This record gives sequence, structure tokens and C-alpha cells, in this order.
Amino acid sequence: MKHFGKKVRLLDGSDFFLFPQPEMLARVKVRELQAKTSMGYRARSVLEASRLIAKGDLRLEELYSHSYEESMETLLGLYGVGPKVADCFMLYGLARFDAAPVDVWIQRIVTKLYFKNERISKTQSAKFLRNRFGEWAGYAQLYLFDFARRVEPTMLRTGKET
Repeated sequence: MKHFGKKVRLLDGSDFFLFPQPEMLARVKVRELQAKTSMGYRARSVLEASRLIAKGDLRLEELYSHSYEESMETLLGLYGVGPKVADCFMLYGLARFDAAPVDVWIQRIVTKLYFKNERISKTQSAKFLRNRFGEWAGYAQLYLFDFARRVEPTMLRTGKET
């Protein structure tokens, strides 16, 4: 934002930088973005998505009206985007509360709470959360993590700790 976003003055007199527009980022080189930010390897993903948006080949606003599966398929087609990142974007970027990002911690929690420690994949965990909690799966995922972290921290252990 500091290097590529528009600078604005807030009412309190402080300065703030807006997120850069995709059209602006589309002109940036990967190495330049890496040098000026802490994105590292993610810079290429950000730039490729920005270029698709700038060209009109990717219309994020259309993802609001697509089904979960259609949105997921579109996002997974982007360079560097996997299931968790796609779910994060849908949950936090599109306010799709049926999207439940699953990382190793959520997988562990779902496995211990609902599958008696039977090994299931992250994909199976995400599908379970969507089926169980429906349009509120994203919120449920957040509450489950908070519960495990604050109330039952043993759920976050692998079993290898003593």
C-alpha cells in the first residue's frame, strides 16, 4: 500500500495509503514487488491476479453470484491459489460465510471433535464444515479454533508432545 497505493489524508490529519488498484499493480514487475514488500514468493500470484482483473478476464464481483463450487473452481484456476487461500478470499473478501478455510489446526480440531481422531483430509474437513454448518461454516470454523485455543488447547497438539 505504501509503495503502490494512493496516499490519502484522514480527518485527523494523518496519512494513509489505500490498496493499489489492479490496473496499477498489473504494470509492476515481480522483482520490484518483492523488493518493496514482504510478499516474497506470493508476489507473482498477486501480480498475475491483478493482470487478469485489469484485462477484464477475472471479474471478482461476479463471484458473489456464483455457487460456492463455481467460485472455488475459478479461484483455484489462479496461479498460486489453493483451497485454503480460495476459502479465505471467499470468507473475508466476498463475505461468503459458507466458505470454511481449513489449515492443519482446523483439520486437527474437526478430526478430534467430530471424527474420533480418524484421519481425514483438509478437503474432507472443509466439506464437513460446510455440510454441518451450512451458510455459517466460516463463522463455525473461527469459533472452533477459538474454542480449541482458549478452552481445549490439547486439541491443537499432535500427540507427539509429552
